[in-house]
Amino acid sequence: MTTPEPAEKPTDEEPVLSHSLPYRSEVALRLARLYREEIVEAARIIRDECGHVEIDFHDDRRTRGASPEAFAAFANTDVGPERLERLTISGRRGTTALSLDITRVEASVVLEEPTNSTRWAAEQLRRLCSPKRGFLRGSMPWKRRLIRRMSIFVLIALAIPLVFGIVLIQLVGGFMFVVTYLLFTVVFCVMLIAWQGTRYLLVSPNVVINAPRAERPTWWERHRKDVLLTLVSGTIGGVIGYFVNQLPPL
Repeated sequence: MTTPEPAEKPTDEEPVLSHSLPYRSEVALRLARLYREEIVEAARIIRDECGHVEIDFHDDRRTRGASPEAFAAFANTDVGPERLERLTISGRRGTTALSLDITRVEASVVLEEPTNSTRWAAEQLRRLCSPKRGFLRGSMPWKRRLIRRMSIFVLIALAIPLVFGIVLIQLVGGFMFVVTYLLFTVVFCVMLIAWQGTRYLLVSPNVVINAPRAERPTWWERHRKDVLLTLVSGTIGGVIGYFVNQLPPL
């Protein structure tokens, strides 16, 4: 009597785990103001990494582009807006994908099955899209930046009435100086809080402008000389006027 031989075990064991979706990671970007130079460079980074690039303008006509030059072509159309409400720049090479998505309130770099080269490209995008460091426009999150700006403007609100109060105390006396100082301070603080709150809480801090930076200077770049000239002339005029008023009558 022969015993049955055991069935042969399969040589290839089934995997314990299986994935139906690719590995995906997302890097949140700090909000910033981007011009055509930055978004064209972002498209070139993705094209160089993935071999091709796809640009989605998210407009009513579902316009798409396939090269960095699409931004200039989109601006030359009659319906292409200068300020883009949303922009997606993406590319794919095999199972690896890299995309940059910018909306009115957030921006992020998305990677699928990333390699070391893809991670470096994502780091380049992060540096490119990050806001420039500065005293008022730093690279910190926008909520902390709002708190810092509000603190600075409150100090200004306390200092400006004090300057006027020094002049008023010479004219109307100490009691009216205190009343005037408090009134100016309260009104100034309320106006600044309303302005800053409306600008940074209701209005989107994320801006994508499909135009060269040189053609769209900021408000400060346009009016910097006028503001400095007004401050200097006003200060000198105030000092001269104060000392003239101190002269005894003839």
